[in-house]
Amino acid sequence: MSVLSINRQTNTQPLVNINQTDVPVDVKSEVNDTESAALTLYDNGMIRDGNQEVTALFGYSANQLTGQHIIRLLPQLAEIKLIQDKRANSYLRFLSRMGRHFEAVRMNDTNFTCTLFFNDVTYLGRHFIRVIICPVK
Repeated sequence: MSVLSINRQTNTQPLVNINQTDVPVDVKSEVNDTESAALTLYDNGMIRDGNQEVTALFGYSANQLTGQHIIRLLPQLAEIKLIQDKRANSYLRFLSRMGRHFEAVRMNDTNFTCTLFFNDVTYLGRHFIRVIICPVK
């Protein structure tokens, strides 16, 4: 566990120092400084948009992905209903917390394994699902 200490600066604002020497090596290696690949989906599973990391990870341009169904990238999701009671399926959220591995398919038809995280997003009164894609190393 990390050692947390709070020091006071001369202007009385707290300064937090974290000593990470006690953090196990395997926990430190899981930290990724780059942004994760993330897609925004409509409730029907169609891709609304994705960040630059998605285009780099899968090899598609943003225009090629917009309007495509998520199963183009993550075919195993074809077996699972994405929406349940106007929210991301609780079973999918459970699988993501369990760290279940999913197969993903790049543009050049090569597969890789990833973990997924599902979040509900409401924007301007519309519901979307945010899928964060983390390749397994």
